[in-house]
Formats: sequence, C-alpha cells, structure tokens
Amino acid sequence: MSAAQIAGNVARYSLEVGLVVGLAGFAPALLRLRLPAAKLVFWHVMLAACLLLPLGPWRQEVWIVNVAPALPAGASSAAPAPVAAPAAAADYSRDGILLAVLAAGVAARLAWLGLGLWRLRRYRLHSAPAHVEAARFAEGIARPVDLRISEEVSSPVTFGFLRPVILLPAAFPLLDEPVREAILAHEFLHVRRRDWLVTLLEEAVRAALWFHPAIWWLLGETQLAREQTVDRAVVEMTRNREEYVDALLAIAGVQHRLDLAPAPLFLRKRHLRHRVVSLVQEVGMSRKQVFSALTAGVCAVAAAAWLATAA
Repeated sequence: MSAAQIAGNVARYSLEVGLVVGLAGFAPALLRLRLPAAKLVFWHVMLAACLLLPLGPWRQEVWIVNVAPALPAGASSAAPAPVAAPAAAADYSRDGILLAVLAAGVAARLAWLGLGLWRLRRYRLHSAPAHVEAARFAEGIARPVDLRISEEVSSPVTFGFLRPVILLPAAFPLLDEPVREAILAHEFLHVRRRDWLVTLLEEAVRAALWFHPAIWWLLGETQLAREQTVDRAVVEMTRNREEYVDALLAIAGVQHRLDLAPAPLFLRKRHLRHRVVSLVQEVGMSRKQVFSALTAGVCAVAAAAWLATAA
C-alpha cells in the first residue's frame, strides 16, 4: 500500500473510533449504569471494540490491466510509446510526512513509558523497607508483597507482577492509623486484582493511538472506574467510610510531582471529586439491573461499531 492509502485508512479508522466513542459513550448515563465495577466492564468492552475495528476491510491498492485486443492479419502491431510515470515522491508527500509524525509520536510515547518503568525501578532501589503490619491485607495473595518507603513519591504506587512492590510516601508513618489501614487495603487490592498488568496494556494502547482524543478520554474513564471499584471494595473491607475519605484528602493535600509512573496510583487529583462523590452517594444496583444495563450497553457499542464501519 502506498503512503496515501495507509494515511487514508488511518484517518478512516480514527473517524470510526470517534464515532463509536461518541455514540456509545453516553450509554452509562442513559442506562443509569452507576456501579463502578459495571462501568469498568463497559469501558473495557468499548475499548476492545475500538481496537477490533481495523479487522474490517481496509482499502487496498487496485491494479487495472488493459489487455490489447487481437489485431487482424496484416495490421501493424506497433504499440504506442509508453508514458513515463511521474517520479515517486511518497516520502516527501503530505501523507508521508503525516505517517512519519504519527510514527514519531508512537516512539515518543513508548519512550515515555520506558522512562516511567525506569523511574519505578529507581524509586524501588532508593527506597527503604516499610516496617508496618500488613499481614491481614495480604490474605489471598500467593506472592510476597514488598512494602517500601520512598522519599521520591508523593502518593502510594503499586507495580510489579511476579514480585509486587508497594511504594509508600515518606509521610505515611505520620498518618493516623485508620488512614494508613485504608491506604494499605487499597494498594493490596490492586495487587490482588493484578491491575498493574492491565495498566501497562492500557498505556500501550495510549502509545499506539496517542493522537486520538477519544482514546485518551476513554482510558481516563477506565482509570476512574477502576479506582472507584477499588474504593468501594476498601470501604466494604474496612467498614469505615469516613477514614477512607480522610485518606483521599490527606494524599490530595500533598504536593504532587510529575506523574510518569505506569502504575495504579492511590490518587490522581483530577479524579478526587468523582471518587469522593461516588463514596458518599452509596449507589447500589441489583444483579438484574446490572445485567440488563450491561447487556443494553454492549448492544449499544456493537450498534455504534456497525454504524461507524458502514458509514
């Protein structure tokens, strides 16, 4: 395929993704899908639909060959002089430049992700063991969890799969005990759910589609729903809603550094209001309501994907 065709297919795919997110993104509000865990499933279904859109038919280059008819006996077989093809300038065309910019953006995002992983490793090497009692939070986790105190993080960070690591800020020992327990419960739940692997996959998608605002919005909603899901699980575990809200506010009051970590953070300030409101409202849904809303939401995503590819 030529650069023009590749650029055209990328533009078409981008438009399809925008249509899917724009048409089905309102489904949770219209269907009153308020349970964070159900919303997380819905956002993942929508993300999967967006990633599967390129499996549809992409425009290919078509070659048309004109076959000269047979000439009668005695007719001249002299063919017309070939017309010189224009010099190929794909590398210097507008489409070629656009594809180069997109590729450079993907490389930059992957480099940013690699830098984040390197910084997480550096934080762990420069941290000290955290002497806190957390055995009751580690129940059900087969792998040992390394708890450490780091001067370089302003919010708790959890990463690692085979050897999970929880980095706690230097101010953690100074917090009240109920606040510390709420934070530990939150981080150990991330370990139990293996959220770090999912976060890495989401960041890889963000790197590949860095140019699409709909993907950034969708990943932001996915991150928020995940944190709200863990918030509700922590409140159910500790039975102490007020202390957990206090933990969110305590971490929010710390001056945050530049966020490079490709890992679930205890708090992103842009999510604070939504998470507190979700905790205070105590929204509940029956299994029948969740199943009905999710089924209707998945149908909405499928319909949006069909309309986007058929448009």
